[in-house]
Amino acid sequence: MKIHLFATENLYTFEFLKFLERNFDITSSLFVFRGNIGLSFNYPDAIKDRIIVSKSNFSFLKNVMPLIRKSEKFYFHQLPYGPSLLLWNLHQRLLAKSVWIIWGGDVYIHARRKDSAKRTFFELLRRRLIKYIPVVASFIPGDFEIVKEIYGSKARYFPSAYPIPLDFMSIDLQPRQSETPGSINILLGNSGNEINNHADALEMLSFLKDSDIKIYCPLPYGGEKEYINSVVAKGSEIFGDRFRPLLNFLDKKDYLCLLSEMDIAVMNHNRQQGLGNILPLMYFGKKVYLRTETTSYSFLKDLGCHVFDIETIREDRSSFLKIDQDTLIKNRDIITSLLSEKRYISLWTKLLS
Repeated sequence: MKIHLFATENLYTFEFLKFLERNFDITSSLFVFRGNIGLSFNYPDAIKDRIIVSKSNFSFLKNVMPLIRKSEKFYFHQLPYGPSLLLWNLHQRLLAKSVWIIWGGDVYIHARRKDSAKRTFFELLRRRLIKYIPVVASFIPGDFEIVKEIYGSKARYFPSAYPIPLDFMSIDLQPRQSETPGSINILLGNSGNEINNHADALEMLSFLKDSDIKIYCPLPYGGEKEYINSVVAKGSEIFGDRFRPLLNFLDKKDYLCLLSEMDIAVMNHNRQQGLGNILPLMYFGKKVYLRTETTSYSFLKDLGCHVFDIETIREDRSSFLKIDQDTLIKNRDIITSLLSEKRYISLWTKLLS
């Protein structure tokens, strides 16, 4: 029996479970969702029958831990963080049959270890656990390098990838229909989370405040209301009605169409984040700016993708609005190969065996 442990339920987990059911025998697998959630997606019956919802640590200890003891292998889809770390420290020996599949935040949370005594304690517990995990997988190899550097992990590494819930490869790309012919559409960030560093990016782009542009800024999730309001206020102050905050969720297809309408994307995250937006944008042939210190930047450059250093916006403003499609078209072939069903199957066959 194989057990998959999820910290939350979202579009990525939904698409992943459908992918497993489509390509693998899941009759000996169980899928455990932690926390006080109600299943909000329409799972096929074959998957629904294999799902366990564990709403508390007591429930997990009572109902799930006995199953983990009997399991052949279990998978952390994002490493736990919080009081449940105490539970895992009491069951360290079980970790010998675990696999940690990195989501991103579960690596970079270490940067906040000094924010409070509680976080310092949680980080101590994580450090004790990570050294016992024998296999670590991630989409971006650089994230595992950080695990080795920060935690001294000696785990074996496997590449992994979750099917992206935005089916952007099926979008019939049409010539962009702009409200104002000749104007440039810019996407700023991917969420309302403060790690987008919106204020810095808005200041960076302020030289364009009188240009024929529109800045679209997705903000409907991931951040505190006060922070999101501050982003809207600053964007409107600098750019007026050229700043277009996106405060409500869009239908998946509508959001993909929005991405396909962009010309340039500015992702000012100080860590790996937003790949669910970056990869479709690159597939669509858009100019994408990232911070060079992020693992996503080095990963994409190593693949041969054309991606741009965000600091060049400050250093060479004249080139920002220049878009050479010939240099970007290669990205589509690379992204197509990277996110193919065939590659997903190959990666998960190795991880599941």
